Amino acid sequence: MNKQFLLLIFCLLGSLPGFSQNIVVPEILRWDSSAYENGSSLLYRDTSLLLIGAERGVGSFIAQLDDSLKIISKQYFNPNLGIAAAKYALGSYYLGGTRSVNANTRTLAMSRVNLAGFSESTARANLEGSFDYAVGATPTNDSGVVVFGMGSPIRVTNLCKFDRSGSILWNKKFALSSDSYANDVLESPNGDLYVTGSSVGDQTTIRGAFLLKLNNQGDSLWTKGFSNGSGTGYRLFQTNDHQILIIGSTRDTSITNKVNIIFYLAKVDTLGELVWEQEHNWFQADSVVNMLTFNDAARTSDGGVVFLATVGILSSKLQGEYPYLLKTDAQGQYQWHKVIILPSGTNARGRKVLPLKNGTYGLLLAARPAGADPYTVYALLGPDGTFTEVDAAREALAFTASPNPATDRVELSWTQVTSGEAEIRLLDVQGRLLTRSSAMHAAGSARSEISLSAFPDGIYFVEIISGGKQGSMKLVKR
Repeated sequence: MNKQFLLLIFCLLGSLPGFSQNIVVPEILRWDSSAYENGSSLLYRDTSLLLIGAERGVGSFIAQLDDSLKIISKQYFNPNLGIAAAKYALGSYYLGGTRSVNANTRTLAMSRVNLAGFSESTARANLEGSFDYAVGATPTNDSGVVVFGMGSPIRVTNLCKFDRSGSILWNKKFALSSDSYANDVLESPNGDLYVTGSSVGDQTTIRGAFLLKLNNQGDSLWTKGFSNGSGTGYRLFQTNDHQILIIGSTRDTSITNKVNIIFYLAKVDTLGELVWEQEHNWFQADSVVNMLTFNDAARTSDGGVVFLATVGILSSKLQGEYPYLLKTDAQGQYQWHKVIILPSGTNARGRKVLPLKNGTYGLLLAARPAGADPYTVYALLGPDGTFTEVDAAREALAFTASPNPATDRVELSWTQVTSGEAEIRLLDVQGRLLTRSSAMHAAGSARSEISLSAFPDGIYFVEIISGGKQGSMKLVKR
C-alpha cells in the first residue's frame, strides 16, 4: 500500500464534518477472527513488545514483535481457559480468564506461563454451580494474581486471588447492587487493592463508576461512587504523587437524539476523596456520530491518558464503525482526538492501545469487512496520533495449499500481480524458520511446491511474500 493511496483516502475523508483530523493506517498483521474474540493483549516484557491471542484450530499464542511490527517468534500453548487478559510480571505471563467446568458451572481461572511458553500452573475458583465471567487479571507483588469480573446468581463484583502455584488465597463477591461488575484492579505499594467498574442495579447507594478499596485479604475497606451515578470505571492508574486515576465513561443526560456517552476521568486520593474530574465530548458537535463504545485507555509518558473507543459514523461519504482516539494531559485537559479510517473505509473496532517507545502508540484493531471474516490489524501511530509508516507493512496475500493435511509435498498457488521474486518460508508452531526458498515468477497464476518429508507429523505454517504482499497458512502433516 503506497503513500499516494493513503494520502488520497486521507484527503477524501478529511472533508467529513468535524473529522478534519482523520488518519489512515495499513493492514499490518492479519489473523483469523478468533485472534481477538478470545481476548488479545498487547504488553511489554522488559523491552520486548508482545502480542497474546488465540488462533482457531491451533490454540493460544505469544508472539514477540520487533520495532517494525514484524513477528520475531511465536509460541503456542494451551492454558485451558478463555483468556480475558494477560500481564507480565516477575518472569512469567499471568493469564486471567473464564473456565467452563460443566453446563452449570463457569468460574474465574488463571494460568501462569513461563518464558518458554509452558503453563506452570493453572487453577480455577472452586465454586460449583456458579456462572461467572472474567474481565481481566492483575499480578500482585507477592507473585500472585487477582482475576476479576462479574459473578452470579445476580451480576455482582467478583474477585479471586491465586498464589504463584495456582492455590486459591481468597474468593470474594461484592453485591454493590443487583447489577455490578469489576473492570480493573490496581495494587497499591502496601498490598491494598483498588477496584473499579460499574454499579447500575436498583436498591443501591453506589451507582455508576465506583472505586472499591480492599485489604490484602480481600476484605472491603470502603466504596465510593463517581460520575454522577451514570458512568462506568474501566481503568485504574497510579499517579506520580501516589494518587488514583479512574478512567471511564459517563452519560450526558442533556443530549437527546444521538450518542450521549462521553469520556470521564477522575483523580482521587487514597481515601477515595475526589481531587478533580474531567469530561470530554468533542465528538458531540458532529451530527454524523451516532454511537460510542469505550474499548481501552493507557497512561502516556507525559502523565496523560489516551482513550481508545469505537464510534458509529453516518454520513453521505462514510457509514459504519471506526476506532477513535482522544488524548489528555496529566491534568485531564483535552489535547487532541482522531478518527481512524482503514483503507477503503473498512469498518473496524478498537481493542487495545499501548504507548510505545519515543511516544508512539501501538493499536490493536478488529477489522470487520463487509461480507468477509473479521481480522486483526496492528497499527503504529506517532506521538500526535498521526500515521507512522512502517516499511515492513504488507497487504495480505491470498493463496491455496493442496493437499492439506498432507503426507509429503504440498502445492501452493497464488496470483502474482507483477513479475518478480516470491519467497516461501516454512515455520514450526514456535515460529522457528525451517526452510526458505525463492524463485522468479511471471505475472499471473503462480505455483510452487514445498516438502514436509523431512519433518515429523504435526502443525506447521507456510508463508509467501511476493509483490509487497504477505500471506500465511496453517499446514497439517499426518
